[in-house]
Amino acid sequence: MLGSLADVVSPIPVGEFLCAFQGKKRLYIKATEPARADSLLPWRDIETMISMRDFDDMEAMQNGMVLPPQLYRTGPDMSAFHDLLDQGASIVVRQVQLKIPQIQWLATALERQMGFGVGVNAYFSFSKGGAFKPHWDRHDVLIVQIHGKKTWRIWDAKLKNPIERSWNAKHDITEANAEELELSPGDVLYIPRGEPHAASVSDGGSVHLSIGLDCPNGMDLLQQLNQAAAQDEFLRSDLPPQEAEARLREHEAELKTRLHRLVDTLDIMTFLKEDDANRPPVRQVSLASSEAASDVLRLTLRRRVPLPEASGDETQPVTIGGTVYSLSPASIDILRRLFARDGQSRGVLIDALSPRLGKGAVTNGLRELSRLGFLVTDRAV
Repeated sequence: MLGSLADVVSPIPVGEFLCAFQGKKRLYIKATEPARADSLLPWRDIETMISMRDFDDMEAMQNGMVLPPQLYRTGPDMSAFHDLLDQGASIVVRQVQLKIPQIQWLATALERQMGFGVGVNAYFSFSKGGAFKPHWDRHDVLIVQIHGKKTWRIWDAKLKNPIERSWNAKHDITEANAEELELSPGDVLYIPRGEPHAASVSDGGSVHLSIGLDCPNGMDLLQQLNQAAAQDEFLRSDLPPQEAEARLREHEAELKTRLHRLVDTLDIMTFLKEDDANRPPVRQVSLASSEAASDVLRLTLRRRVPLPEASGDETQPVTIGGTVYSLSPASIDILRRLFARDGQSRGVLIDALSPRLGKGAVTNGLRELSRLGFLVTDRAV
């Protein structure tokens, strides 16, 4: 299963992908193992979601238009749903990581690695056509092809680093394509924000994940400055009328002084660290009583957090999502190991940490993190 950034971009090194991301260079990654993404969204999970009619975050789309829900919310009869799919509509499940645990584990792992927000949408298409017209996104996108094949047409960006999507923009699709790619199962495509793109089913059906990489930008810093400015009584005061030119110029000078003072307090490192510290974990509950050594353990923490050096048997304060927790030395060491490599088995963790901490302490640490919702079990079935 794809459980980390390294898994997603394999067989290329993570460093090569990060260079493309930082340079905003499109990147196509051909899978060497076509079935490597199957377990992220198996057909069983897809059919269950659709059969349960969980439409809160699910909609049918065609050529950029959201189709009226009454066309497919017709009670127990599924024929209307199939008719729409046969006519080229796609089913879009937004924030699918909130519904599928294994996708959530991947999303949180990507957030910890990249240091910013990640959201995942799923797209199900079963005939020619696509959900969207050519458009660009305000965030970078990682496409992971799960089932079937899909053809992507991508144009070079005309607007660099956009902060809004281009749903209503007119794209000249008569221009020569910058690139046309067919994604097969397991393939990955990185599209920088601002590059217009469109996708269509190549043959049969297609299922892919669209992973949004929402990196903070300068406009986010301006929003923070705006919040700080709102605390200043003078900046909140009315502007003098145009007729009072002397008062207006005096007010302008003072306003500029205060704005410059605010800008001088800007600290990007602090801004990013505060975002990390206040990012809450995605808590999940593990209720099964079995504690098999083969169970794979995964973190729900969306950010790496500073961990103290454990000493003796004393608990240590650890801040997670803005809350301070008193964690045992074993729990701290378990977090440290899983931050280094998520998805380790219970047996491996116990064997690695028991010589120093004792098996009982490690077992209790695993239970402590599980009770807090920071650790979930991906059980071998």
